[in-house]
Amino acid sequence: MTSPLAAVDALIAPICIAANRLRQVRDSLPERFWTILPPMFREPVDALFLAVENYDRFIGRMRDAGVMPPKNVS
Repeated sequence: MTSPLAAVDALIAPICIAANRLRQVRDSLPERFWTILPPMFREPVDALFLAVENYDRFIGRMRDAGVMPPKNVS
């Protein structure tokens, strides 16, 4: 039986993967390009990155506490 937290993690994992790929694209762009974009574009993207970082940290703590199985165990 899958725990509810593991089920939520399975749903959110693709979003985290996409956000991390978007971060790679952003990081590959020159700094000037990113800073000339209007805040209405930059701020939501930065918020997404922050949310993914917080979520990854939360899931890591749950794995450390034994609430969720390690990443390599399904």
